Amino acid sequence: MTTTLSDMTAKKKPEPSAEEIAAKELVRLAKEQGLSLTGPDGLLKRFTKNVLETALNEEMTEHLGHEKNRVAEGRESTNVRNGTRPKTVLTHATGEVELEVPRDRDGAQIYGASVSKETISGDHRQGHRGDAGLVHQATERALRRDLHRRDRGEGP
Repeated sequence: MTTTLSDMTAKKKPEPSAEEIAAKELVRLAKEQGLSLTGPDGLLKRFTKNVLETALNEEMTEHLGHEKNRVAEGRESTNVRNGTRPKTVLTHATGEVELEVPRDRDGAQIYGASVSKETISGDHRQGHRGDAGLVHQATERALRRDLHRRDRGEGP
């Protein structure tokens, strides 16, 4: 078999990533169902909601040390999931997104309580860098500060 110069210089198209394949399938299904890609009930908003809620539930699983309804026998902690509460978040891409945020019985895992972007950004600038839990950690710190101030009569 002989190889020509054009064979050697032809660019091979890279294989699509898993994300590209999943996105194409989601778009295909949305079109099939007559769902718009953007807008108040569009694919992007629904996908954003699902991703955020899945991340929050995974973080709760990590916090509690067990999957939902899978409490290990003989564990020391009595802390378990305790339903959800509604929370509206504002995203740049989709606007307001209504979430169901998981709660735990002890109230140790707290998500977003009237915390501003400036507070979170300020915590980040002060060196509280981390992984995907950065916003959660910053939110917890800000909430503790707010509760402490309220208890001292310094705020709402």
